Amino acid sequence: MRKTGIGVLAVGALAVSLLAIGGSQAAVAADYATISGTVRADDGGGTLTYPYVELYKKSGTTWNFYDSTSGGTNGTYHFQNIATGTYTLVFAAQHGDNYVSEWWDNKPSQATATTIAVSNTIGSVTHLTADASLATGATISGHLTVPASTFTADPYISLLQPDTSQGYNGWKYAGLWADPAEDGSGNFTIAGIPAGTYSLYFGDQAAQSDFAPLYYKSGGAGNGTPNDWQASSVVLTAGQAVTGINVTFTHGATVTGKVTDYAGTAISGVKATFWRQTSLVIGGAQQWEPWAATTGTTGTFKALGLPAGTYGLEYTKTGYTTVEYLGGATFTLGSGQAKAFPTLKMYKKLTSSVPTISGTKKVGYKLTANHGTWTAGTSFSYAWYANGVYISGTSGPTHSTFTLTSAQRGKKITVKVTGKKAGYTTLTRTSAATVAIL
Repeated sequence: MRKTGIGVLAVGALAVSLLAIGGSQAAVAADYATISGTVRADDGGGTLTYPYVELYKKSGTTWNFYDSTSGGTNGTYHFQNIATGTYTLVFAAQHGDNYVSEWWDNKPSQATATTIAVSNTIGSVTHLTADASLATGATISGHLTVPASTFTADPYISLLQPDTSQGYNGWKYAGLWADPAEDGSGNFTIAGIPAGTYSLYFGDQAAQSDFAPLYYKSGGAGNGTPNDWQASSVVLTAGQAVTGINVTFTHGATVTGKVTDYAGTAISGVKATFWRQTSLVIGGAQQWEPWAATTGTTGTFKALGLPAGTYGLEYTKTGYTTVEYLGGATFTLGSGQAKAFPTLKMYKKLTSSVPTISGTKKVGYKLTANHGTWTAGTSFSYAWYANGVYISGTSGPTHSTFTLTSAQRGKKITVKVTGKKAGYTTLTRTSAATVAIL
């Protein structure tokens, strides 16, 4: 939902040069296929200045970006040297101009777009004139208030449309955005919106920001909420102008911490995930929303702009044992709160094997526990069980073997092998059970 993208209209153009590759020149035209046209406004406003047009080529059932161009001041555009294939077009006005994007031929989406068959065969080279007339869009406008902050804010506002794919009534990016900082006033307008149901997302894309992202919520604190499922809908008819969407950023919580190994050496690349409890229950399961920070070379992390709420904290890194803060207990963060977590020690994971038992499974014979391959330098201890019940006096580092007695007759034997190494999490593995002892 960042303003660096414009939905279906990708920024930039791909220049394509088509070269004839061998074959009979008799079957290939001396000139190549072209598509050109004029983009106008259907409200009688004449041609659009510098319209943006993209060309997509179909491969199987997939549409792939092929080329793009910005039209001239008179609304004209031109694609040339187009390879043989199936294509379609999408037309858009300049960002901020209030015209609705459309696909060829006057279609609302890529899925419904009319296809264009392009040929370069002599006698039937495609030279298509494809004009478009864009409808006047609806607009949403308002004001974003940005309180004083230690950091310089770079806010943006994204238009959202309904999305139920996550199992609840959420929202997804609708391809349009506004920058309330462009003129320094905080005022914004999102233009060129088709009729439909929408909401808004207010974020800060500055390198560092202590503002919590917000979804528009009429009547909420500052007319916002950090929860997408609580966002208010804005229903637009064709060409409607909705005003007065005024939202105020809220300072989020700032959390800091440090992670070291057992010897106190800083660990970089540890992901500290703050799981924020939501009010959503899907399929009987409580839903949690993640906010993450990663430790740097000094082992420290800092997360900014966390919305107020109830959280759990989890530390993860490949090769290390995952740690839950306070054993999984939750804690509360308030708006603008600064919280420093105590230094956490993380331990590496031992590589290990499932132990096996060798020897004759008969009273009077000796069984041997084979621990298999573990991390180099691991020390081991053993414990023996009969039908899952510990056999007294059979545990410790010297008990890698066990001599069967009549007490084990008819029972199945297992052994637990525990591996230990400094700086690693102690690990216990259990063997498969033997056959019943004879």
